[in-house]
Formats: sequence, structure tokens, C-alpha cells
Amino acid sequence: MGLPAAAVLACMGSGLAQAACTQNDIKLKYTEIGQLIQAEMAGSLSNAQAMMTQMHMIQDQMTTGEINSDQFCRQYDALIREMKTR
Repeated sequence: MGLPAAAVLACMGSGLAQAACTQNDIKLKYTEIGQLIQAEMAGSLSNAQAMMTQMHMIQDQMTTGEINSDQFCRQYDALIREMKTR
């Protein structure tokens, strides 16, 4: 999962320090999602794959400029909440 995260972080630019959602916030959220996906793999591979698909869709939106870093963090937060309730 390291390569997509690096691509997302590279797209964030130098203005990130002024954003409410920092590069460090994104790294922490990315790590948490990765851990949740790993845990889900033990119980349901199909659920884990669905989670990865959602994660990659959010990353793609960030990479293409469809969403900014704050929107990215809000979507990751929602995904984390969803994962924790499964």
C-alpha cells in the first residue's frame, strides 16, 4: 500500500501546512485503514477487497484533483468508521 500513499502525498503540494488535514494526518489515517484491512482479511477476503477498492477510489480522487486534502481526510474518516462497524 506504500506506493499509492506516496502518490497521494506527492499530489498535496506545499500548501498542505495551512490545511486542516496535514500530511501526517493522512499518513496516520492511511496506516489505520491498512491495519483494518489486514484484520478484515482474516475474516472476510471479499470485505477486505471492498475496503481496498473504496480506499483506492478516494486516493484516485485526490491524485486527480477531484478532492482536496480536507475532503480526502473526511472521506478516509468515514471509511474508517465504516470499517470499524463491520
